[in-house]
Amino acid sequence: MNTDLLFSSYPFISGDRVTLTRITELDLEALWDIWGDEENYRFWPTAALPAPAECTRHLRQADQRFREKRSVLLGIYPNGAGQTLAGVLKLYGIDPRVEALSLQVMVAQKQQGRGYGSGAVEAAAQYLFQRVGARRLQAFVLPIDKAGAMTLERCGFVKEGTLREAFLWPDKGLVDLTLYSLLRSDRKQKTSTAQYYLCPPPGAPATLPIETKSRPGLGWLFLFLSLYSSGEGLPGGGSWCTGGRDRPARLWGCCR
Repeated sequence: MNTDLLFSSYPFISGDRVTLTRITELDLEALWDIWGDEENYRFWPTAALPAPAECTRHLRQADQRFREKRSVLLGIYPNGAGQTLAGVLKLYGIDPRVEALSLQVMVAQKQQGRGYGSGAVEAAAQYLFQRVGARRLQAFVLPIDKAGAMTLERCGFVKEGTLREAFLWPDKGLVDLTLYSLLRSDRKQKTSTAQYYLCPPPGAPATLPIETKSRPGLGWLFLFLSLYSSGEGLPGGGSWCTGGRDRPARLWGCCR
């Protein structure tokens, strides 16, 4: 893992939905909306900042930890939104021996529900796997943090289990934390085989090629299923199409 690249300068990571880059003092007002909001800290180790002036101090501390190669704090800026800060993403717990990093994401309350959190995680994962050479990304969430868990799962993270009463959080005491991880090999496996579906005009039959890998040594098996856009024979009248990269799923009305 190339930590020298990670800490040579603050990364500029452009994703499909958001851009991740350094937070400056021009963002202090938006940063206070994030770090000063108690609601954002319901599932966070510490409490919200008590005053706007604390944002400046915390930002300088983040710069110091970056120079010490301990962590990276990046701003989440929605693409095409005038570069307004919508959240923060932190990379920490960097272990070059096992090529692993931990990450945290916090999005402003008024910016939630727009996919900025998952967009930031996805962009960071792609950068860390492809450019930095990381092998493992992980994140810890409280078991009751359903939104945080859904964000990670949406990006392909796998739930490894819950560590019971294993962490002492300054503002919340002894807590359980659920561990999620994403491996570089997971990402390669998901993108190695392209799958697709064809949607016909209403009333016309559709042919759906599904590519599946057979047992080693038996080569590739191609199955062709003839489907009808009416969904005849499927419970609920749905039509079958490929869902995700590695399994078929029912997408209701996808061919209508």
